[in-house]
Amino acid sequence: MKKGFTLIELLIVVSIIGILAVALIPSLTDAPARARDAGRKAAVNEVVAAVESFNIDKGHYPPGNFCLDPETTTTCDGSYTSTEEAEEFVCEYLNNEPPTSNLVGTTTLTTPAVDSGCITTTTTYIEYTKGTTGYSVESLVETGTSPYQVDRN
Repeated sequence: MKKGFTLIELLIVVSIIGILAVALIPSLTDAPARARDAGRKAAVNEVVAAVESFNIDKGHYPPGNFCLDPETTTTCDGSYTSTEEAEEFVCEYLNNEPPTSNLVGTTTLTTPAVDSGCITTTTTYIEYTKGTTGYSVESLVETGTSPYQVDRN
C-alpha cells in the first residue's frame, strides 16, 4: 500500500486555501488606508483636546475657521493680540505643529470636504470651524464617504 495524498485530498486542500485567500485579500489591501484613517481620527481627537484646553484657559473656543495642515507653518513670535487667538491656539496649544501622524503623503480623493478654504482634494489637513455655540473639527477619510467629524455644540 502506497503512503501519500490522493488527488481528491489535494484538491480539497487547495480549494480551502483558495477560499481563505479570496476572503483575506480585500481586508489586507485596504489596511494601509484604514491605518491612515486611524491616524487622522487620532489627530482630530488631539485637536479637540487642544481646543478644550484653550476653552478652559481662555473661557471661549478659538475664533474663526482655519485649516491645520502639516504643509503650512505658522510663525510663532510669542506676542498675540486678541485678533490673533487662532495663531496663539496653533502655536501654544499645538506647539506650532498640526498633528501629522499618517497625514503626509496621503492619497488624493475625489470627495470634497466642507468648503472653507482648505485644500479639498487631499486628506492632509484637519479643518476647524467655530460655530455660534461650539465648534467642529474634521478630516477626510479614505475608507468612508464622509469626513470624520467631532462636533461640540
